[in-house]
Amino acid sequence: MRETFEEVGALLARRGGLFAGSAECDAVRSIVSGGKSFGEALRELRLEPALDSLVLFARWVTPALLRRRYDARFFLARMPAGQVVRPQEGEVTDWLWITPSGR
Repeated sequence: MRETFEEVGALLARRGGLFAGSAECDAVRSIVSGGKSFGEALRELRLEPALDSLVLFARWVTPALLRRRYDARFFLARMPAGQVVRPQEGEVTDWLWITPSGR
């Protein structure tokens, strides 16, 4: 969830059942840029990660013959209303939001 927020700006967190909006996204950015961790920022703003909004999409494990191995999981989630994409320069070179049907 932290990576999703850092790399594309989607904050998958709630307070009182409502997803964070752009004001909360800006507040998290400000707190983190002030030196606190992502988790500390969520706690300070009384936001809870919306883990139930994630859907496992794929799991990739590098082959055993490689010296350095990775076990990565990829998830899908709906972009919360009231938030905008903010790609992190140097991490995201291109992006496009599409529906699951591709339309």
